[in-house]
Amino acid sequence: MERRTAIGVLAGALTLGVGGWALGTHPTGFDEDEHVTVETLEAPGSTADTWELPSDRPLVLTFFATWCGSCSRQMGTLTDAERRVGDEVPFLSVTSELVGRSVSRDDVVEWWRDHDGAWTVGLDDGGELAERFDVAGLPTVAVVDEVGDVTWSTAGTLDADRIVDEARSVASR
Repeated sequence: MERRTAIGVLAGALTLGVGGWALGTHPTGFDEDEHVTVETLEAPGSTADTWELPSDRPLVLTFFATWCGSCSRQMGTLTDAERRVGDEVPFLSVTSELVGRSVSRDDVVEWWRDHDGAWTVGLDDGGELAERFDVAGLPTVAVVDEVGDVTWSTAGTLDADRIVDEARSVASR
């Protein structure tokens, strides 16, 4: 009986491991003919317009939510990194919140202003970008090359030096 239990546990672990591997290996970024249009908002550092991804140049893409405490704490780090990177690599921050239901555009703009956002901010309407980039936690930062492939990404808070290093690395290719 113990042997059967051990085999069952091993088989279950193997199944979970293979399933976890399969779930963790979704392609991120864009296929050659794909693109996503992001609605951008009128806010500090941002204008009401659209942004096409991929954008034919490297990009630092961040995902946040107005209710996320870690996202609020990360904004100072992002501000520092964005100032240091300058025009080398643009920053785009998006929220996948249900704008119009759980939060309004004005709420997002107010949060952006309160947290000293100074670059383009937009809406991930329907969560298409979050899904495409396998966002599993907030905040998430992804560095994307000119064709839309992710060169680096991480969830959680981090320091500005790492973001700057990763952004400059993709810019120098």
